[in-house]
Amino acid sequence: QYIQQQTTNQLTARLLSAHDFEVPSWHIVMESQRFAASQNVAWDDLTNEQIDGLNAQSRDKIKLSLLLDSIRETEPEAVYSDQEMVNNIRARLEAQGQNASEVLSRLSKDGSLVGVVAALKDAATMQWLIGQSEIVE
Repeated sequence: QYIQQQTTNQLTARLLSAHDFEVPSWHIVMESQRFAASQNVAWDDLTNEQIDGLNAQSRDKIKLSLLLDSIRETEPEAVYSDQEMVNNIRARLEAQGQNASEVLSRLSKDGSLVGVVAALKDAATMQWLIGQSEIVE
């Protein structure tokens, strides 16, 4: 697990450093505010330093997601359908003893299922990339 996380971190850092492009500020702020809300943190209570930190993380998250989308457009082996991802979520929920239909319905109703599916696609693409990469110590 530790080695897997280290490999993912290194690949992420290399992808981000190799691709320099601007992410619209509105997109960064929107993602930062969404994250703060998901953590039950009031945006207005954050210091400028905390907001800058969140914005930096959001910028990198958005850039990485766009890069992984680009990889999926050119590498058919790295493409996963929405249905494959929903089936993956369903299997994980059932393995945890949860009512998968109920959870998926709730995620769909509150609009977060799209984000969960996108995050799973990104994780699967990252795993595919790791499998295609030559790991150098």
